[in-house]
Amino acid sequence: MDPRALQCWARTELGVDPEPYVFARLGAEAAVAAAAALAASQSACAVWMRTGDELTIACTESLARSSPALAAAEERSGPYRRIALDVEVPLDVCGYLAPAAQKLADAGIAILPFAAWSRDHLLVRADQLELALRTLERWIASCRAAAG
Repeated sequence: MDPRALQCWARTELGVDPEPYVFARLGAEAAVAAAAALAASQSACAVWMRTGDELTIACTESLARSSPALAAAEERSGPYRRIALDVEVPLDVCGYLAPAAQKLADAGIAILPFAAWSRDHLLVRADQLELALRTLERWIASCRAAAG
């Protein structure tokens, strides 16, 4: 592992958004209305990704219910909870997320990862939140011990 990734993990704090999230697929024709709904919201976090004819949104359940564009999703999955990995990871650090993703996978926890400029985030199934937090806390503790 990149020693800088280990140092980042040693400084990582976990944050949990109190509101449940959904992961949804919309048709590309919903892009403008969905983007407007996300831009106008007071939601703590939302992700909008368009690839070809598919639009994927991750947002709070309350936002998904309140926006007609988001409520009309072709497919929806959830509830999820968002875990923020609160540490600034330089953009050239390799492999920061990989060991945590492996530890979560070993615990049977599926993740939907996404990144902002300086923070990474994980969506985990709501019923696996506590196990995910314990798994990540053990990993962070081991990194802190290794970093001295």
